[in-house]
Amino acid sequence: MMAVLRRCPGVDSPRDAESEVAMVTEELEVAATFQCVGDAADAVVVEPWSVESGVPEPQLSFPSPGEATEPSDGIVCKEYLGRFYNSLAGRNIALTPASIEKEFINTCIDSTGKENHLCYYLGATEDAATKILNEVTRPMSAHVPADKICERLRKVDPQICELKYDKELDLKSMDLAKMKVADLRKILNSWGETCRACIEKTDFVELVKTLAPKYTTRSQKPDL
Repeated sequence: MMAVLRRCPGVDSPRDAESEVAMVTEELEVAATFQCVGDAADAVVVEPWSVESGVPEPQLSFPSPGEATEPSDGIVCKEYLGRFYNSLAGRNIALTPASIEKEFINTCIDSTGKENHLCYYLGATEDAATKILNEVTRPMSAHVPADKICERLRKVDPQICELKYDKELDLKSMDLAKMKVADLRKILNSWGETCRACIEKTDFVELVKTLAPKYTTRSQKPDL
């Protein structure tokens, strides 16, 4: 703990400074005394001091508020924008803000799950309430890495970097035929899908098997 005390008339010695600091530390319920270690034109700088040893006591280190409160590492944002940039490079698309915006909006049409939520937050979907795509298109046109873009987006809209991918289902180890219809519906709902024509349980099972490759192979796709 460091403290800067204004020099007052009559405060000319370390002991006088120590007395003034004690008044502050009592309010903070900190049991410490202080030793004067230097001064400026009109201030005295003091630090925690051990009466027994006469040397400064060790200081405790605490994480910054940002480190303690970060909800996630923005995995959806980083992965989706990274794959999008690679797709532009692979197709030799001109990296201008206008062309990037056009391509991103087209890409978001086929987005699903949390990636579709990302598109919504950025304003790349028809039902988006706000549009902050310029926070992506401008830096991407200058080849700024996806993770850096996402760090900036965190300051604009924190919920963008709160998005996390749902845990992928291991359908190979699941016996869909033994699952309840309600559970099969939950799987479909997590994908944003419904089975309007399903009558029998087997209809739900077949639809889950049919759609599974679309929703469980995200990590295997290097590009969009």
